Order: sequence, then structure tokens, then C-alpha cells
Amino acid sequence: MDQIWLWVGFNVFVLLLLAVDLGIFHRKAHAVSVKEAAGWSGVWVALALLFNYGVYHFMGRQAGMEFLTGYLIEKALSVDNIFIFVLIFAYFKVPHGDSAWNGKPAAIMGASIGAIATARAQYHLRQMMVFLNMFPINQPEVMIGNAAARFDEQGNLADATTRDFIRQLLQNLVDWTQRISQEPQGT
Repeated sequence: MDQIWLWVGFNVFVLLLLAVDLGIFHRKAHAVSVKEAAGWSGVWVALALLFNYGVYHFMGRQAGMEFLTGYLIEKALSVDNIFIFVLIFAYFKVPHGDSAWNGKPAAIMGASIGAIATARAQYHLRQMMVFLNMFPINQPEVMIGNAAARFDEQGNLADATTRDFIRQLLQNLVDWTQRISQEPQGT
């Protein structure tokens, strides 16, 4: 029961650090320099090692070594991912600094073999668009359930209702794009 308070305290501390990081230090979007990124990485690694010392002190040598081993493995795997992202970003010429998606209009459409699988996927995609500061249109929501039954043998869309929904979605996207391109950004 004593350890529960350690974990409650840990979670409160992490939430506090997250609030300070996002609410104070990174309130404004900006291009991060290598020096700033290295500094923040050092801060977070130092905090992880401080936590590791706490695990070692309160839970013993074995638990401390297990945490340190897991932390080092995760850190190595994350560095490996950085190399992959650098290659992908370089190949596709992703711009540095501000998001290339910022302020862009978008439409979401999906199809699934089941009745509602695309609804869940669209929900998560809409969440990602919010964080990218994109402007997805809300109507109509095109979720093609039981998609296999809506196409003929040649792969053409045979369902007239679905075709009308897609046509309306694309027209709304055109209208939405024109409307956004006429509005001043940042308002």
C-alpha cells in the first residue's frame, strides 16, 4: 500500500511537468534549434535518471536496474526512429518549422467491410487534424459501411446514394477551400 502513494505522486509530478512544459515553456509555436532540442533532451534524461534513483532508493537495486534497462532500451529505439523519420522527411521534402498542414482544408471519407469500422477511424483522423490545425469539413460525413456490397464486379461504385454522398462531400470541399482561401489566416 505504501508504493501506491509513490505512483500517485509520480503521476501527479508527470502531469505537473507536462503542464509546465506545454503551458509555460512551449506556449508559442516556433522552429526548434538543435541547441534548444539538445537542452530539453538533457533536462528530460536528467529527470528520468532522477526518477531511476528514486526507484533504486525506495524499491531496491533490482527494480532500479530493471527501470534503467527499460529506459535505455526505449531511448535506443526512439533514436532509431529518428533516423527513419529523417530519411522519410528528406525524401518527401517536408518543410522545417511550421507545419505544412497548418490552415489547410480537408475532407474525410472512409469505407469498411463492416458496418461502422470507418467511423472510429474517422474520429481519430479528425483528432489528428485538430492538432495539425487543419480545417476538416463536417458535412456530409461519408462513412461507407459494408463497402463490398456497394461496388460491382469491375470495382465501380454501383450504389447511387453513396455516389451522391461522395459528390456532395467533394463539392463541399471545393466550397470550403474557396471560403478558407478568402479569409485572412490567424483569425
